Amino acid sequence: MKEKSLVLLFLLIILFSCKSTYTKIGDKDANYIPYYLKVYEADSLFIVKDYKRSYEILDSLFKKYEPINISGYKEYETYLMASYLVEKNKAKIDKIIQKSFQRYGSNYIFFENDTLLNKILKDSKFNKNDLSLFSEKYVLSLDLKLRDTVELMVAQDKDVRGKGPVIEENIEKINRQEKINRQNENRIITIFNKHGYPSVKKIGYYEYNQKNIELLAVYLHCSPTFMDSILLPKLYESLRKGEANPYNYATVYDKLKIYQTDEQLYGTFLDYQGHSTPLINPKKIDSIRKSVGLNNLNYPKWRLKAKYNYDMNIN
Repeated sequence: MKEKSLVLLFLLIILFSCKSTYTKIGDKDANYIPYYLKVYEADSLFIVKDYKRSYEILDSLFKKYEPINISGYKEYETYLMASYLVEKNKAKIDKIIQKSFQRYGSNYIFFENDTLLNKILKDSKFNKNDLSLFSEKYVLSLDLKLRDTVELMVAQDKDVRGKGPVIEENIEKINRQEKINRQNENRIITIFNKHGYPSVKKIGYYEYNQKNIELLAVYLHCSPTFMDSILLPKLYESLRKGEANPYNYATVYDKLKIYQTDEQLYGTFLDYQGHSTPLINPKKIDSIRKSVGLNNLNYPKWRLKAKYNYDMNIN
């Protein structure tokens, strides 16, 4: 009996020590900043066709962190493609496909329209019906009422400002905008208190119904006082937990800093034609950005050119 108890104790110690090395989205003491930086590294390597190293980085990363599948980067799909090109382990690739649809909301149409992803699906054991069942399970994991609220906030923020350039503001329109701004501030507080941060893990990605759920514009229309006292602390806490996009935190921070000092810290308000709000510390801009999980200042520009042959300097 004593030996059995010791064996059980030993197994429990192993179990808990293994769990302690794995970070999940939303964990109280999570720090996803190193995760974001590794995603950018793997992303750049995949773009330059170093598929093996990209795979190795992501495979190691996902053993330590629950994947986010960041909008715009889709690192779990990059992992799938790199696995297919490098690993050649059919059972593992099938498992990644299932997880991609069931946990990370992958879109069948997007896979179908991508040459490599379509080939991966055709070489898998799954048919379209299988993928639909995985997607249904994914939808069941979402808080769609919370998503409806976020969609409403984004839509109202956009609608009250109208379309196209404003030639002349009037008091009535400004009052309507301020009313929506204050309503959205109250909604943000309610969401934070009731649900925590409305991460894509909770409400899904854009691909779910192709409706805008990006709250950055809503955040930027909040009052400076609200940004400083409520929004920025929550955004920073949430980016560390893998819930909020680091870019959103940095952009709100820069907006407030510009309001206060006419300078920006993270370089999120840049004009690639050559004019932008001055940086507080241009010599250390990349290390400053990395401290909150952002990529290098010129990485988005390089990525667009290297991956999509799009030049940000062209009007």
